[in-house]
Amino acid sequence: MPAGAAPDSATPVDNSEVVKRFSFRLFGGLEVDVDGVPVRLPGPRQARLLTVLLMHANERVSRHKIVSILWTAPPRSWQQQLHNAASALRAFVRTGDGEVQLHSDGSYLRLQVSSDRLDTLEFQAAIAAGRSRLAEGRAAEAREEYGRAVGLWRGPIPDPGYPEGAEFAARLEGMFVDLVEELAQLKLDAGEPAEAVPLLASQVAAHPLRESLRMLYMRALWQSGRPAEALTVFERGRQILADELGVDPNADLRNLHAAILRGTYDKTAEPSDEPPAPHPVAARAPRLLPHTPHEFTGRTEELRLLQKAASNGTSTLAISAIDGMGGVGKTALAIRFAHEISDDFPDGQFFVDLRGFTNGKEPLTPEQALGVLLRDAGLSVESVESDGAGRAAQWRSLMAGKQALVVLDNAVDAAQVRPLLPGTGGSLVVITSRRRLVSLEGAVPLSVDTLPLDDGIALFRQVCGEDRSRLDDEAVAEVVRLCGQLPLATRIAAARFRHRPTWSIDDLVRQLRHQHTRTRLLASGDRSVVVALSLSYRHLTTTQQRIFRLLSQHPATEFDGYSVAALAGISVPEAEASLEALFDDNVVLQPRAGRYQLHDLIRDAAQQLHEQYGASTDGRRAAERVVDYYLSLARAWCGPLAIRPFAFEAEQEVRETLPERPPGVTVREALEGERVNFVAAIRLALREGMHRRVWQLTCSLQPLLALRNFEGDSLEVIRSAVTSARIAGDRDGECLALYALALATRERRESGLAATVFTQAIEAAAELGNAGWQAYQYADLGSAQLNSGQPQQARSSFQAGLHLAAEAGDPFAVHLLNNNLSVVSRELGAYDDAMRHLDAAEAALPELPVEAMLWMNVNRAMVLSQQGSDRAAYERFAWVLEQATAARSYRRIGIALLGLSSVSRAMWQAEPALEFGRGALEIAQQFRLREIECVALTCIGEALLELDRPAESVEVFNRASSRADEYGFTRYTARAQEGLAHERARAGDLDAARQHWQRAVERCPDGFVDAAGPKRHLEAADVRAVECDRCRHASREATDRHLGE
Repeated sequence: MPAGAAPDSATPVDNSEVVKRFSFRLFGGLEVDVDGVPVRLPGPRQARLLTVLLMHANERVSRHKIVSILWTAPPRSWQQQLHNAASALRAFVRTGDGEVQLHSDGSYLRLQVSSDRLDTLEFQAAIAAGRSRLAEGRAAEAREEYGRAVGLWRGPIPDPGYPEGAEFAARLEGMFVDLVEELAQLKLDAGEPAEAVPLLASQVAAHPLRESLRMLYMRALWQSGRPAEALTVFERGRQILADELGVDPNADLRNLHAAILRGTYDKTAEPSDEPPAPHPVAARAPRLLPHTPHEFTGRTEELRLLQKAASNGTSTLAISAIDGMGGVGKTALAIRFAHEISDDFPDGQFFVDLRGFTNGKEPLTPEQALGVLLRDAGLSVESVESDGAGRAAQWRSLMAGKQALVVLDNAVDAAQVRPLLPGTGGSLVVITSRRRLVSLEGAVPLSVDTLPLDDGIALFRQVCGEDRSRLDDEAVAEVVRLCGQLPLATRIAAARFRHRPTWSIDDLVRQLRHQHTRTRLLASGDRSVVVALSLSYRHLTTTQQRIFRLLSQHPATEFDGYSVAALAGISVPEAEASLEALFDDNVVLQPRAGRYQLHDLIRDAAQQLHEQYGASTDGRRAAERVVDYYLSLARAWCGPLAIRPFAFEAEQEVRETLPERPPGVTVREALEGERVNFVAAIRLALREGMHRRVWQLTCSLQPLLALRNFEGDSLEVIRSAVTSARIAGDRDGECLALYALALATRERRESGLAATVFTQAIEAAAELGNAGWQAYQYADLGSAQLNSGQPQQARSSFQAGLHLAAEAGDPFAVHLLNNNLSVVSRELGAYDDAMRHLDAAEAALPELPVEAMLWMNVNRAMVLSQQGSDRAAYERFAWVLEQATAARSYRRIGIALLGLSSVSRAMWQAEPALEFGRGALEIAQQFRLREIECVALTCIGEALLELDRPAESVEVFNRASSRADEYGFTRYTARAQEGLAHERARAGDLDAARQHWQRAVERCPDGFVDAAGPKRHLEAADVRAVECDRCRHASREATDRHLGE
């Protein structure tokens, strides 16, 4: 929508304060001015969002596009984060004078900006106005508009980090160079050469191969009375052209140089637009594009971007550089695009295979490629110059003033391509290469990724034919995924399937699942996926080739320079440099900064090369080094979180260089980012028979597995550690692995199995004579017994552990076990004993670690709440919440919120109780804290009941009961049934209330004080005549002793 048009969903401007005038600049980097004073935006995400919206000013931008730009891997909360950023930005601009507004339109955002408030819009408007004035013969006014546009330029827009943004930035930079040339020409025409000199000097330095700029610069110097400098500029340009392109300056530059030397240059004369005398050429313009593959599918967005890059007028040479891995469809895309726009280039359409990555053939030299182009243009063999410089000059002369399309396919690098570029505007060059041609000046890059899944399915159906296309979409999708969504692999697989009528789609899937059969299947005639992907290998350095081979042995699907340095036994800078080079060659992928991946089929190629060249010498040692790296990393990151038995000394080759946690990233977040890689390293160690490393790495990761509640493959990994320790004959390792297994089974609510495994671990520790390990194991055994409704057995286990902790002289274990004894005492209603054990816990360890300090204060607050000291309990819970938030201890945050909800409810503050409960539920769901989830739902239900919203409370209580049953938390089922009983009693349905209280008693384990209230109601003749703790405050013990252990 044009600036100033009516908004589609306008947000009214807030005129309650003094309105402000906003202006924005993108050139040279984002800047925001308010009333002429630079300001800083509230946060980096708002700045990034603003940059994207400004680059698409007055256009609708989909939220999904914005998300893909803001995040490489969007978080689960991306919708909320984007909403927050957009809301903050909207509030920011709303204080302005209405010329800048942010609109929402369903799934789109649009920033409405007047052209005089954004430098890129004002820049383009000034250029358009200048050209309009020039067309009307008003040259002075044109110079003024052009000068205004130049004044807005502060430098190129920094790389925005996404293809469309990069194309936008490149287009504006090209417009600026064109602008400089046009303004310089106007100044020369007006007799103002001295004003043109500084303008041209900077651009000639920035674009040394642009001969039109150099010529204007020489003319400006000559007309300013500085002929010697003009001659120096020519000589410098001649050297650059010779070094970079192997050619001489064009005829116009040479003629101008000669005229200045003779002193006969007429400053009013214009260079001739006529090309040199033509060579004999064919009468008909060549049409040499290959046919488009019949089954070409998709690539709509890529074709649009290519079309956009090609539509920048005829005054400059347009270059599109398409890069991507082998088999991704670069050539098919280039040919399809070339056919679509061929009518716009009537003077010829050329195609040359430069053979940069062709099996069994060497790349064409620039001289050879020029020979092909000149012959295709119609020159007879005797007319083609014999040397490269001569051929380049002939080619540029032929292309001068022409509108031709040149497709240079399969380029090996930028040096091969430069001499093939026409010298003047009007033509379009489309280049494909496996390498990113970052040094090719003026090229608009387009990196081609694998096919989207839907396009891959369509391609498979086209190739396999009508007779075999009636297949289930999910089955075809699995085939396409196994082909890595690579067009070449998908075509070959579909063709094989088409010619094997006895095969079912399941047969094809089975062939593709295993590397050896997949490699064989994806080879057909002269086409082989692995061969095609391996062709990039020969252009790598020796070090890069070795790293590429070894990457097939890397256990992780995503890796960084540190782990690759360990794998290859080299330094981190060497590894990072090699990975960047492999990325530029499209051999590895880069999902985010500093992280790399191998496409599955490229991994097949690397594996084949590894088996051919390096398996016997490099394989085993590389595996040991990379496993030791992950063991060192686990020790470094998990060590501060590990309880005593898991803080053991591992035997491994310690890596001196390990990555540091990024600023602002918690240990949990850092560990989560590497979790998949840690598990992959364990599996590699298991395959290679490194049994000591298996149990050591697994046990070192125990804090990470505990943070994840031992979900996913944790149990499988820990069981492999137990087996490996037994194979290695390592009793210490077996003891620790059994301990970890017991903790995992306890967390999964397998109470009987957990008790058995705890007993085995305790026996192993006793055989080793390690009283300290036994103390911790008894602590966790007691917790398992308490969870399963056995408080008396739990107390016995805690007391046995406390005796062993004292014997071992471990003050932390003494602290821990006293803390646990306080919990079981509280659950049994012995509140004075609970406080006594808390005092003993504090005395055992006066200087507590943060987590222990938080947990002990939680326990004190719980006891105070049970004793009716609600205000003191509230203050302690509030302190825990503040400290836990600062420490980003999410479990403790959840527990503190539950405590605040419970105590608020006790003090008849139902609204705050509801909000605290909801906050706890949000934390529980985000971090999969199941016990907190169950209790939070009950707290919410009780607050809703107090707020006289019974229907909502019943719905929440039922959900709490269902979740508690699902997770195996019988006592929380009892809590939910109590809530339902109180709701029914309030409604006067006393029979239903009795039924719910009866269920609460049945579900509450024996011995717990929780059962006292329901029993009192059931024993009374009138259930309403009795007041239990929950009648006074329905959520008194909302923060159960289990939570946080």
